[in-house]
Amino acid sequence: QLDYSQAELRVLTALSGDPYLLNIYETGGDLHDMMATKVFGPDFTKEQRVITKSLNFGIAYGRGPGSIAKMFKLTMPEAVKIVKDWYSAVPEVEKFIQKKRREPFQGENCKTHFGRERHFVITSENRYHVANEAINFPIQSTASDLTLLSILELHKYIKSRELDAKIVATVH
Repeated sequence: QLDYSQAELRVLTALSGDPYLLNIYETGGDLHDMMATKVFGPDFTKEQRVITKSLNFGIAYGRGPGSIAKMFKLTMPEAVKIVKDWYSAVPEVEKFIQKKRREPFQGENCKTHFGRERHFVITSENRYHVANEAINFPIQSTASDLTLLSILELHKYIKSRELDAKIVATVH
């Protein structure tokens, strides 16, 4: 069994070029602990780490203060502050997300480095969904393509060594 740890977060880091996140991954730091320290301070609680982890994985997919407030039974001002503090730690991620969320409304198609494109039909009812898809698409598609490229390399490795192994299932 093989797994890419935090594939989507690593792709977000690479696409945004955020120096803080790049440093965490380059030095082998614990992303969730380091972000919890940025958001809640060095004496963060286990529950605060869970909130931070939820933001780390969810913010690029549209998770915002309302969702955080509801899920963790916080007031809206508390949740707004947490999201604001999260973004203040990673300003390049915020810029990247905002840019990607605007692109469909400026007539731009979403395109990945591997050439995948996502086109949108925008209606008054789906504007929020389109904005979320516009940021989700490059992250998910890139992580998926990296997984597929790795599977091809793994297949070549298995065949070249005549190993008694099969690729049975892939998930991304």
